[in-house]
Amino acid sequence: MTAITIDNFEEKLPEIKISLQNAKFIGLDLEFSSLYPLKNHSPRDQERELRKRLRNNEVVEKESSCFIQLEEFWKNEGDKFKSWYYKAKDGDHLVIPKLYDSHKYNFEFMYFIHKNFRCRFKNLWTTVENGQFVCEKVTEDKYRTLENDNSLEEQLITNLLGFTNVFRILTSLRKPIIGHNLLQDVLLMIDSLETSLPTSYISFKKLALNLFPVIFDTKVITYSMRKLIPEDKRWTDSSLELLFNFFKNGTGRHLVLNSPAIEIIGNSNYGVFHEAGWDSFCAGYIFIRLAYLNIYHKYPKSKRFVSSELIAGMSEWKNHVNVIRGLVSSIVSNCKDIFKKICSIR
Repeated sequence: MTAITIDNFEEKLPEIKISLQNAKFIGLDLEFSSLYPLKNHSPRDQERELRKRLRNNEVVEKESSCFIQLEEFWKNEGDKFKSWYYKAKDGDHLVIPKLYDSHKYNFEFMYFIHKNFRCRFKNLWTTVENGQFVCEKVTEDKYRTLENDNSLEEQLITNLLGFTNVFRILTSLRKPIIGHNLLQDVLLMIDSLETSLPTSYISFKKLALNLFPVIFDTKVITYSMRKLIPEDKRWTDSSLELLFNFFKNGTGRHLVLNSPAIEIIGNSNYGVFHEAGWDSFCAGYIFIRLAYLNIYHKYPKSKRFVSSELIAGMSEWKNHVNVIRGLVSSIVSNCKDIFKKICSIR
């Protein structure tokens, strides 16, 4: 597993996209301490506003402050930089570490810095490589190619959207989402990464189903499937940690003949519970074990199952999401349920 931070997110985003595209299903858990559910604008509203400002060439946030600092840079370092530029040949590079170190987390600031350098000097391309601000003198043809392939405006929007990029990949793929006690995760994702939560329950269900057409909540499934197991071999608690240990190292590992080995690619170490990545893996692990437990007795013992068969076999629990300490055990997002009389989820 790889920890994704603000420092490596841009680098890892293509890898994340490929992993999600290749997945049969996607384990999900949120431990986002820096999301603000009570914000005034959704990411889509903010993106539309930013695109409008960029189209109209309006001043980006803090541009005036950036301009002052850049003028200070040109005053102190301008002669030195010009000397390099006019002597440089096509393909020559110059690293300016102070610019990136001071402003690397201020994406609007960095946008203006790139734009300022490129406008001041003809055929000067700027990038950030290995945490350093790099200038390269290029041919006119190469500059046009780079400019066409690397839009500063789109890069700014991508950077400002942050994890919303992953959310949009996730919803566009429409693959099964697996989690444990998923309701709060779904609410938080929609409100923080898509749009404000609807005021009516019916509208929320419609929106949630459109974004996540297939959801499996292992909390609901484990509650329902306990009856399939002899009483002396059942799990005693439905917490994520206990269920994972039950199926990984306990009685549950051998409940089903020919149940496959499940490994963490590239890392054999256990993670830490209540960390989002590890809890997501555990939810997916439990789901696979439950899927085999649900289907194996319906076929010959020699039968080898593929992912689509396992997921189809769990259709009874599709889109049933656990409700913690509620009057009912779960809500069902793809049909009418007991909650249809509720007019608000706030």
